Amino acid sequence: MTVMPAVLDSSSPPVVGCPDLSSGYRGRRALEGLAFELREPAVYVVLGPNGVGTTRLFRTLAGKL
Repeated sequence: MTVMPAVLDSSSPPVVGCPDLSSGYRGRRALEGLAFELREPAVYVVLGPNGVGTTRLFRTLAGKL
């Protein structure tokens, strides 16, 4: 899975930062060691094939915010 900005302004401070995000369900590890910072103004794209944890990433972030 790749989390990457479509447009990046690195001069702004991070709005959301995850230095080491891990999550799982039903005893299985879906995300492990994912690190990223979200800065504004930017548009972010999350890319990955089926089954790599993109939905789990959004569910985990929604639960943390």
